[in-house]
Amino acid sequence: LRIPRQTGPVRGDATVAGVGGLGSWALGVFSRGLADSGSNGAGVGVTILDPDPEIELHNLNRQVLYSAKDIGRPKAGAAVDVLSGVIPEADFAWGIQSLGMPELETIISGSRDFEDDDEAVDLGVCDSILPSEELRERILSSGVILSGVDNLRSRAIISGMSSSLGIPMINAGAAGWSGQMDVIREGDGCMTCRYGSGIARDDRVASCQEDGEIPFSSIVTSTAIFGALQGLALMAALSERGRILSEWPGRILWGGRSNSVRVEMGRVRGVFGSGDDHLGHIREALGMDPEAVGDNSQ
Repeated sequence: LRIPRQTGPVRGDATVAGVGGLGSWALGVFSRGLADSGSNGAGVGVTILDPDPEIELHNLNRQVLYSAKDIGRPKAGAAVDVLSGVIPEADFAWGIQSLGMPELETIISGSRDFEDDDEAVDLGVCDSILPSEELRERILSSGVILSGVDNLRSRAIISGMSSSLGIPMINAGAAGWSGQMDVIREGDGCMTCRYGSGIARDDRVASCQEDGEIPFSSIVTSTAIFGALQGLALMAALSERGRILSEWPGRILWGGRSNSVRVEMGRVRGVFGSGDDHLGHIREALGMDPEAVGDNSQ
């Protein structure tokens, strides 16, 4: 497996959804990569969103940004504190929240404020949620969205945002001795045409916790590999207007037990979707109104 050499300055804005096992490795590699190149983060903006209101002891074996002193703190806020110490001139914003249907519908419709989420749960963290207008503007200014979320439906929603905005989505997943990563560039496809429309209806949470909805084993190796690859891809996406990312594989799959790697270059052939209307694929899979079209230009 080879990836393109990183060259040139890294500048621009990114939105990161999820800063647990994958997201913490991605942002750790991203920030230290910039620092090692001599950058202090100037010209870089990162919006970090994670609904988890507190770091727990069991997170520390695989979520590389955190330590024992962070137990009980919101993941997104603790991540920003660590990253600010590495690249102090970067512009960070964070919120204890997810990217869901209200945000996707607002991006597509072009309205000024995100719609209310009827399913939102009050966790007593209102003061740690980004105001709707600020969140909207930061998403619209992003040149890439990185997905470190823990369920398939959220990945479909994020893919809809990236398709609507015409920006890349960097997605990954890791469980046990396996992992995979998707680089979905504009015109490359979407999550539903790669993996089927059923993912848009699958909101089960895959968790390493014993009480998780879909408990699975967490092998730190797989999380580290694919989180780190996401961080390197994030640097590529913000380098020279994304030119370096265009040279990345569209998909990387790893089977640790057999130590096998499969690399798919260029546009990954979509098995389930037809045509190039990838936002249409997402909207149909999510059951959205096909007539609700607005101006989402940046």
